[in-house]
Amino acid sequence: MRRRFWPTWTDADLAPLLEPVPDGLLSMARVQEYLPERRADGPAVRRDWATLTGHGCPTRLKLLAG
Repeated sequence: MRRRFWPTWTDADLAPLLEPVPDGLLSMARVQEYLPERRADGPAVRRDWATLTGHGCPTRLKLLAG
């Protein structure tokens, strides 16, 4: 998906996004939902990425609280 929406991004561009993702926390379905929502705004991907990694994700907070 990265190649489709942001073909100029390199592995070095992705490293800061992938580093905080613990194994098994992030489903491909959620990534496939997240990236197209921001396809025209690469900076938003970086800015909002924490919502996918458990820092500020409302769904995850509800699951942990329940």
